[in-house]
Amino acid sequence: MGLWRRPWPWRELGIDATTDTQAIREAYARKVTSLGLSTSTTSFSRLNEARDAALSIAASGITGTVGEPQEPEAHPTANGSRIERLFGRLEIWRLWIVTLALVALLLMKLLGVVTNFFDEPEDDGRRVVSKDYTWNGARVDEVVPALFGESFTYERLKRANPAFAEELISGIGDEYGDTDLENARSFLRSTMMNSRAFLPRTELLQLSRLQLSWLRAAREEGGTACREVTGHSYFDGVPMLDKAALSEEQAIAREWIASIDFVPKGVDNPEPQRALPTWTMAAVQRSTGLDPIAINASLANLTDQHRCDVTIALLEALLARPQDAPSSLLVSI
Repeated sequence: MGLWRRPWPWRELGIDATTDTQAIREAYARKVTSLGLSTSTTSFSRLNEARDAALSIAASGITGTVGEPQEPEAHPTANGSRIERLFGRLEIWRLWIVTLALVALLLMKLLGVVTNFFDEPEDDGRRVVSKDYTWNGARVDEVVPALFGESFTYERLKRANPAFAEELISGIGDEYGDTDLENARSFLRSTMMNSRAFLPRTELLQLSRLQLSWLRAAREEGGTACREVTGHSYFDGVPMLDKAALSEEQAIAREWIASIDFVPKGVDNPEPQRALPTWTMAAVQRSTGLDPIAINASLANLTDQHRCDVTIALLEALLARPQDAPSSLLVSI
């Protein structure tokens, strides 16, 4: 039967006369979905009345017709039908609002306005490797073994401490020294110094001995090299160690990377505690020939002419009696 030949209410619902209430409800749902925002409330009212009339006919078991209402707004049913009409209209508006919101978000994403909302995690305070810095496998294979020993690969480094492996590449991208290897070694040494407060005492003593070897090598180089070590900055390069000392540094670095699972953010230049133990002060005086006032002044000033000699003498005194060396003093040097 053609659409316009169907009697009301079937014409309104777009189906033939039937006593199948489920078919009536499905037809009603299809019609509601097809309506747009510009549809008048009168059309919604007529559709609701057609549904109610069709359900009434189906309940009676007679597939005839009923008179089409002259005033669509004046519905003869009880308050329940009015509530159904209200919720039907609200559902249509809700669907349209959700659809428009999703379309708007999609357009904003395409325009790059909400890239962070969709794609990027919240900042956890860790430095991110710059996407502009190119780091190829050949350079990794050259630098990492130089830091940790010939058999130590970048893949092994990532397994041991992925956070440090990531930051190592980023650190090499900074200007610590003049070459990739200098940058990498400077970053490693600075990070090891920053981690001392988190290490067991045995490893702290190991790092203190390693620090002493850096200071001695830097003093031999002269210039500002020793100041770079005492300040934990290494911006002018790093002290060059002999083969035996470098091998010891690599061994300590391997143990260190396996014992710490994060990248410590320590203080670059912590001040040593001023009140040195009496026995320590006496040992530094004997080694340097300076009085306590000059010793304390040099430890408080990176540019002091005696800073390197005093720091070396202090570490030598502490490591000569490791059982008596305060951990807080070792960390602060």
